[in-house]
Amino acid sequence: MINLKLLEIIKESLPNFDGENSSDLIKAEKILKAQQKMYSEFSLNDIENFITFFKENGNKFNILFEDENLLNIFKNEDFKINSSHNSIFPNIMQITSEFRTFCEEPMKRYIQINIQNNHWENLRIFYKNYFPVISPLTKEFLIENLTQKNNLIITNLDRYENYVYFENQYKFVRDEHFFALQSDVDSQKFYPEIAEIVNNLVQNSKVEDYHIKAFIMKTFIVIAKFDSHLMEFRQLLRNNASVAKAWFFSTPSPRKKFRISLQKYFRKDYGEKKEKIILSMFYSLVVMIIILLIYYKIWIAVINELVAYIIFSKRLDKNIIDVPENFKNYSLRKKAKKIALKITLLQIYMLVVFAVLGIGAAILGIFSVTGGAGAIPIMIVGFFVYRAFKR
Repeated sequence: MINLKLLEIIKESLPNFDGENSSDLIKAEKILKAQQKMYSEFSLNDIENFITFFKENGNKFNILFEDENLLNIFKNEDFKINSSHNSIFPNIMQITSEFRTFCEEPMKRYIQINIQNNHWENLRIFYKNYFPVISPLTKEFLIENLTQKNNLIITNLDRYENYVYFENQYKFVRDEHFFALQSDVDSQKFYPEIAEIVNNLVQNSKVEDYHIKAFIMKTFIVIAKFDSHLMEFRQLLRNNASVAKAWFFSTPSPRKKFRISLQKYFRKDYGEKKEKIILSMFYSLVVMIIILLIYYKIWIAVINELVAYIIFSKRLDKNIIDVPENFKNYSLRKKAKKIALKITLLQIYMLVVFAVLGIGAAILGIFSVTGGAGAIPIMIVGFFVYRAFKR
């Protein structure tokens, strides 16, 4: 590929530059050599390649050089495609396989730039506007890159720890244009990969973790932009998207909000060093309390805690995280964090139970002292407390 910045320099002095005119080529060489001596933005070798290119090809590729978007692609620039500047479609009958071969490397570079920057919408606009000059090899290059992304999703969907990467690094999973592009390029080719992603999402959609569920529901919505060649599959994607949208509009109960807060704390990584220090302090405190209870021979408290933890362990799990078995490959630090949350949550529940029992005992006491006369004010207060709690 020649240095096309040289063509811009030439056209400033020779607006009607003709690559097939030997006189224009001589003038162009002189202009470029004079410019090179002053600024050295390019080499003498660049000038020689430029002149040789036009001697061998004449104006053959001018139709490409006159397209503003293609010119920027040839110059290896990162920019947004402006479809109004497309001059390829009006001249589409002149595009040959030679043009497509000529564009291969610059277009591959441009595709790679957009993929790296997650510019999926721009990549769609590029593909729709310039597919006539995209060679089979360039298209295959795009397909391979999209397949790699799909395989990345498929490989990691059943691993809980990787949902953090989907949220922060693999942002293409939440981009509707990523999936729409695949149907633009070849819906039949990508159908098996999209179907496998959907199947994995459906299998994992029963997860109780609010944040993972939100990710799955968001993916159901954006993946529906894949316009499948199969009508039944298109309808399935739309149905999944409708269910997901309904889920997003539903209002979580107070208990659900509490669980969401716990799940958020559990999922968030505060840093290995910080979490290790906090966990060390927590477990040291737990050990100290157990030692004190044993020292003062309050065995019943230790036994009650242990029995309650064993009985309610799975129920406590559901408040913190409840996912299919294939998600539960936590790190040791994550497991320690989970147990610490469960122990803390158990203490809260036990305090609530003791408070309820205390209130119940107080009510019975009032009944026995007043001979049942205190029932009416207690019922009235209870009614207002219930209403306030329900709100």
